[in-house]
Amino acid sequence: MTSTQTSTPNPTPTSSPNSARPAFHRLGAAAPNARWWRPLLGLLVFGLSAAALSLPILLADDIWGVFRLDAPTDLRDPRQIAALGLLLAVFVPAGCAAVRWGWHRPMGTLFSTAGRLRWGWLGTCTALAVIATAVTAPLMLLDPATRQFHPHLSGSALAVLTVVILLVPLQAAGKEVLFRGLLPQAVGQWLRGPAWAILLPIPLFVAGHEYGWVGSVDVGAFALIVGVVAWRTGGLEGPIAVHAVNNVTVFALGAVGLGDPNAQDASPWALVGSVSTPLLAAWLICRAHARRRVQPREAAPAPLTP
Repeated sequence: MTSTQTSTPNPTPTSSPNSARPAFHRLGAAAPNARWWRPLLGLLVFGLSAAALSLPILLADDIWGVFRLDAPTDLRDPRQIAALGLLLAVFVPAGCAAVRWGWHRPMGTLFSTAGRLRWGWLGTCTALAVIATAVTAPLMLLDPATRQFHPHLSGSALAVLTVVILLVPLQAAGKEVLFRGLLPQAVGQWLRGPAWAILLPIPLFVAGHEYGWVGSVDVGAFALIVGVVAWRTGGLEGPIAVHAVNNVTVFALGAVGLGDPNAQDASPWALVGSVSTPLLAAWLICRAHARRRVQPREAAPAPLTP
């Protein structure tokens, strides 16, 4: 009489799809063909693509004379706002070209760990940024300079508002593609810690704004806040939304006489209100992201340590 012994094999633990996905700033390092030099090639492709796409805009500006070398830029002129918006908007297709032909990975990985721009999540982030702006708007009254503005509405104001609504979100998206997308992912391919990817692009972002010390602190704090949002949420949707709502608000208030978009500095009181808005928006967005159902292709962020 023979007996057979059967045993149930031990189940092999499997990791969830989320744990296998890298953090947003490490998407370049996780690519199958990752090489140390690919970020350099990607940034070179970005520069060449941005220059080529900007050339028609610059030629049109030379013909129409939108900008004058002997006069500062006037951000209340709808033509100048449109030209600047288009010049920065080309960063989006240039960034896609950099990821596709420089890094040789899918273009969608420039925008999120899901491998695409999450349009529904972008809409949610935009709504939360608008709520944060409305809640913190009374803090603007702390700045004594706001009392000198008097609201008015004119034909030029309507033209500015139209251009701002159409082009300023694209301008904000272009900046975020470079400073919260390409540069952090380039740094993340060489340095694992997300703190490096968040902090190192900030000086370049601040250098692109000709402000005094208060304005520079404001811009630096903004870059830090949205950089953390990109890392926490695994994509650029939150930073794009916060940046777009912020810029549209600034230009719109300037158009109706409630602000000066050409101001290069502000009082420390203005800094309180200016930093509170993106900070509240970031908190709302990160909290909403933690509550939403994580899609299979998204990743949990790595620890925020250098």
